[in-house]
Amino acid sequence: MTAVSGDRRRHSRTPLYWHIRVWHESFGEKDAHTRDVSAVGVYVELHELVRLPVGTRLKAQIQGLPSPAPVLEMEIQRTDERGAGLLFILDDARG
Repeated sequence: MTAVSGDRRRHSRTPLYWHIRVWHESFGEKDAHTRDVSAVGVYVELHELVRLPVGTRLKAQIQGLPSPAPVLEMEIQRTDERGAGLLFILDDARG
């Protein structure tokens, strides 16, 4: 994959559309969708994320799988006019 000029990302992105549920105290529970995923995070298109500051932690869970996906803690790494890039926060117990 060729990097876009000015793109400082270290992990390649794979375009992937998943339904995802996001929780944060400022807006409660919202359903959204992903735009792409990498080894360390995911981009979520959800306008409510745009107004939250970088570093904000929230929870998210992929929807529509044959069995329930785990609820993951995530942290906002960047925002734009459509949503936010979220980093997976993995605790020591999960690796």
